[in-house]
Amino acid sequence: SENFYRIDKRPYGNEVTTALISGKYEKRKATKKVIQNWLAAYGNSPKHRLHLSVHNGFLSEEQNNALIADAFRGKNWWNVNRLPYTKTLTEWNQVLNSCDYVMDLSGGESWSIPSFSCVCLGKHALLHNVNGVKSWANADSAVLIEPNGKEPMIDNMFFHHNSPFNAGNVFTWDEAEFKPKLDEVIARVQIDRTNHAGLELAKKYTWENTVSIILDTINK
Repeated sequence: SENFYRIDKRPYGNEVTTALISGKYEKRKATKKVIQNWLAAYGNSPKHRLHLSVHNGFLSEEQNNALIADAFRGKNWWNVNRLPYTKTLTEWNQVLNSCDYVMDLSGGESWSIPSFSCVCLGKHALLHNVNGVKSWANADSAVLIEPNGKEPMIDNMFFHHNSPFNAGNVFTWDEAEFKPKLDEVIARVQIDRTNHAGLELAKKYTWENTVSIILDTINK
């Protein structure tokens, strides 16, 4: 709460529902898969907007542009807003507040700070119920998609065959589940734009509680 706080402004009005995909563009994070499924559902719809904060700082601008063009299948989508890399926490707070719901269907994350921060600000969420996300998300604070298997995380960019590091499998999810789960999230937004269960997370995960857990553990 010292760096992130709610900004209750709606540049598109109450008739438009806004989504956010954040985190650097990667195969592991299923960035392309989520973008394309959202576009299939609501691309160029006047009642929906998508903000993309997926700049990958390990890649050149040309490479980032190529990834987005590939995800867009070479088409123009006027209701998608590609955001530049955010350099300050103030800018990042504005990005988090720009959406009604966040989508995070990564195959493998530790904690997923962007999604966690969004939910703590009272945003709704569509989340892949795996890895670190399972530590803090539940059916009250988010709409969850369960995994349906695993796949190798090889992308020949960050993860390579026979590498001693960055190796292994990540979880997958069924694309047939995406649209029904997405509509469930949007229904929650339309009922109440504030995710009250999410706001409770910000009260639970504080520096004070962190220090208390550390001291209690040491004392034991």
